[in-house]
Amino acid sequence: MFFAVSTAYANANCKGKGTYYFANGDRYEGDIQNGALKGQGAFYVNDGSWFEGMFEDGLKKDKGTMIYKDGSKRAAEMIDGAARVIQ
Repeated sequence: MFFAVSTAYANANCKGKGTYYFANGDRYEGDIQNGALKGQGAFYVNDGSWFEGMFEDGLKKDKGTMIYKDGSKRAAEMIDGAARVIQ
């Protein structure tokens, strides 16, 4: 199942692969369970960068990869949903 929702429907009982569109231009593509970002996915920021990795309860979780607009990649770990680049 694939679906697309806006944040207006964030509490919907959606499950499967899909895309969330946020009002600020950001978007999430990946696994969604019970209307929450949960599982493998990518979070695209409106500045052209994105994070690929695991999500749980709407937050980025564990280790993943930050990919920047210029194509450079950095390993990152997530703390409270925010990326911290690993040197």
